[in-house]
Amino acid sequence: MIKRSFKNFRLLVISISAGSVFSYMEFSQRVNDTVALLADSNSSKGLGFYITIHIAKYVALIFSLVAFTIFLKVIFKKDKN
Repeated sequence: MIKRSFKNFRLLVISISAGSVFSYMEFSQRVNDTVALLADSNSSKGLGFYITIHIAKYVALIFSLVAFTIFLKVIFKKDKN
């Protein structure tokens, strides 16, 4: 029972952490200024960083949603013992 409880807690922490990373990247003025600066630059490296930031942001969102879904599934799963 303790192992299952620890797994639940770990899933919840992972979900909250990934959601926090997404929220920071979405609403942070520093990240938004950097994205705007990269969008205005004409370098190929700037475009690469721009794409990488957007991919990382949505990967964090998807990771958060998947971890929260698994957390809910484990919580509401009935024991078959």
